[in-house]
Amino acid sequence: MIGRHGLQQLDLLMTTIEALDFSGNEAMVATLRQNYAALGATGRVEFWKWRTGNPLRRIMRRTRLKQAQVMAMVGLVCDMAARIYPVLHQLVSVREDQSLADARWMRLTKRLQDLIQQRMNPKRAAMQKFADDEHALAMTKQMVRALVFSAGPGGEQRLLASLQDGMRR
Repeated sequence: MIGRHGLQQLDLLMTTIEALDFSGNEAMVATLRQNYAALGATGRVEFWKWRTGNPLRRIMRRTRLKQAQVMAMVGLVCDMAARIYPVLHQLVSVREDQSLADARWMRLTKRLQDLIQQRMNPKRAAMQKFADDEHALAMTKQMVRALVFSAGPGGEQRLLASLQDGMRR
């Protein structure tokens, strides 16, 4: 089971996916319906309820997710990371012109900042840091690296281990 910090990271990874892919939320809901319908993930509302376990959200529910729901969310992030891997690879590629890469990172960071401002509680200190462009860029890069790390075979185990590792800090 992952702790509070792990749920925060998982939700931020999903928000990063949405920032990378404008149809990311719809794709996540469709993937949940297709692969995890047995867990009750039948639509957008249920998916939203799962994600509101993140204490950094504007609207937060204090219900605990079941282990199967957490594993479904981990699997979902890994499936989506594999789906958008070409975009992720392009972001982390060092063979590109630096000015073009910087422009891509800034666009992604701005989009992520906008999504976080819409969905997260601005009174939380962790979310106030996202207003700083430098910190937001560093967090965006960290989230993209985590998505690259979780794509492909063994991605679920790697992601789950990194989310559980956050409990010990």
